[in-house]
Amino acid sequence: MVNAWEHMLRDVSHLYSWPAAVQKDAACQWQAFQESFDFLFQHLCETAHSLAIAIHHGDATAASGFAAALERWPRQVLGKGNMPDARVRDPWRHPALIKMEWARIQQMSPEFSALGPSALFADVLQNAHADMVLMTSGLLLSHAPDNEVGEFSSRIASLLLSNSGKQAFPVGLAAFLRLSEREVDHQELIYKSELKRVFQFLDTALAHAAQTSPPQQDSITLTQNDCTRTEQEGVRLALLLTIMLEQGKSEEQLIFLPDAGVLQDMAMQRLLSLLDDPSPHLEASLRRLHNDENAPELCARLKRIITSA
Repeated sequence: MVNAWEHMLRDVSHLYSWPAAVQKDAACQWQAFQESFDFLFQHLCETAHSLAIAIHHGDATAASGFAAALERWPRQVLGKGNMPDARVRDPWRHPALIKMEWARIQQMSPEFSALGPSALFADVLQNAHADMVLMTSGLLLSHAPDNEVGEFSSRIASLLLSNSGKQAFPVGLAAFLRLSEREVDHQELIYKSELKRVFQFLDTALAHAAQTSPPQQDSITLTQNDCTRTEQEGVRLALLLTIMLEQGKSEEQLIFLPDAGVLQDMAMQRLLSLLDDPSPHLEASLRRLHNDENAPELCARLKRIITSA
């Protein structure tokens, strides 16, 4: 089932005439990518929702399968020669750019248009994926109880968060800022509204996990949490888990991308302020993720890691 679901992505380039558009001017290329985005974003959302539904029904096998599908989603879309310049990666580029016409991008952001439509679209897709992963992981962590069920949810979240290579933290930090900041224009408002709609679907599935039937082997069940709290606390917790995972791999400093400038500084300050005054829910969640360290000590250590970077 998961393989059949992912197979839908393999024909997107032909369905939306990407190869033909690449032979034309930049405006035609961008239009072809724009036309495909709604389908691709819906597929991304439904992949995350399928993961939540699998957890809702206590199906650990399906949950693992859809978690893996969500983790590798960008490679399925951009791989196999579908997208030239797919290697370009700027985690600070906002996915809402896809709503802008190419002429306006050229006028407002010459440095963006200089990359070319395919490179810019690759960033848009990968950053939309980063937003979905951080939001989904945050919900998984926020709804996880303190038992083996919670351990399973935390493992799924760790799988999703630990597969961004050496750029896991800057990718997560950029997504954290997009999810927590207010929208500045109409395009960002539309994109954020879509994310909030998906959040409600995911939160409903995870908060009302199946509890009507007796527990069975490999069955997983989650507890209900307040929706507003999980939206605010979840992405913070997911980002902090990303730092823990990065430090677990290596004692080297966290890696940042050059020239991130004001956006990176803003996101860093927001994250540090959360650690200065962590909420009780955040403290409890951190303790669950890191049992050998109390919350104040863990917050202090996380602050040292962030500031040293």
